[in-house]
Amino acid sequence: VMPFLDALDGELLLVHGTDDRTVVPSHSMSLLMKAIDLGKPIDFMAYPQQAHGLRGKSRQHFLRKLTKWFEDKLLTEDERAALAEQAASGF
Repeated sequence: VMPFLDALDGELLLVHGTDDRTVVPSHSMSLLMKAIDLGKPIDFMAYPQQAHGLRGKSRQHFLRKLTKWFEDKLLTEDERAALAEQAASGF
């Protein structure tokens, strides 16, 4: 991802478990620092005591956050209103 960060045209969500041994946290920190240096829009969420695959309540939290992130970034106001209506009606 690092070599392509300057060409990023859009926003990025970076998620990392602090006990990840597959991709160590310092890799995410380097990416985050480079995005900040380049002025790229990036959202970052660290999950304490989580490894490479999030589990339990952390996974549930992440899935809710990811869904909201996609809704906020990809849906129009009308589409968000329609989703809210559906949720309110129990659909």
